[in-house]
Amino acid sequence: MQTVEGVITVLAGTKMTMKNRDEKLVSLTLVDDATYTCDGVVCQASDLAIGNRIRLTVAKADRTMVVGIESLREDTNFNSPNG
Repeated sequence: MQTVEGVITVLAGTKMTMKNRDEKLVSLTLVDDATYTCDGVVCQASDLAIGNRIRLTVAKADRTMVVGIESLREDTNFNSPNG
């Protein structure tokens, strides 16, 4: 697994586009059993919004498949990836 950070620019069903740290747009797909946290609390895909800062965990075999999302709405910093 690998993590990447950015900001949500488009969110439609299981499809998402984010702007990464290099200011590039990246198209992604949310897998059915993806995990979601919003400000450190378990949430759902419907709690995500355009403009949220996110850290994605993507599948190693296909980096466009998102298996986990950490979203920040109120916190100012992400926790470390391992805790």
